[in-house]
Amino acid sequence: MKYLDPLRKGKIVISSVQVGRDTIFSIKDNGRGIAEADREKVFQIFRRARNTTDVRGLGMGMTFIQATLRQLGGAIWFDSSDTGTTFYFTLSKHVTLKSQKAALDSLQEDNRNSPQASLGSAA
Repeated sequence: MKYLDPLRKGKIVISSVQVGRDTIFSIKDNGRGIAEADREKVFQIFRRARNTTDVRGLGMGMTFIQATLRQLGGAIWFDSSDTGTTFYFTLSKHVTLKSQKAALDSLQEDNRNSPQASLGSAA
């Protein structure tokens, strides 16, 4: 909802499909989309798209999501146009409890060490 086009009512569609041992999830929105020139930056830490200067953030969210999915043996990618973006990600049916805990521990550690956590605690 952060990146809605102010001229459209927001809509998000979430779906999934089973492919072998994996589940492919998709999250589709009708937001402002990701410009071609910014697509390579989506998963880079502290990088933000040019059309997002009016939205708060540090450019860390998608990096955390990608790192967590990788630790769980998954992947993430997207398609985008000026009428919205669809993010896809995979998770294996056979993710072990150990890999889930390692991903959660890593994410919590990253959150404790992030500049956003420092900013949040100062308020």
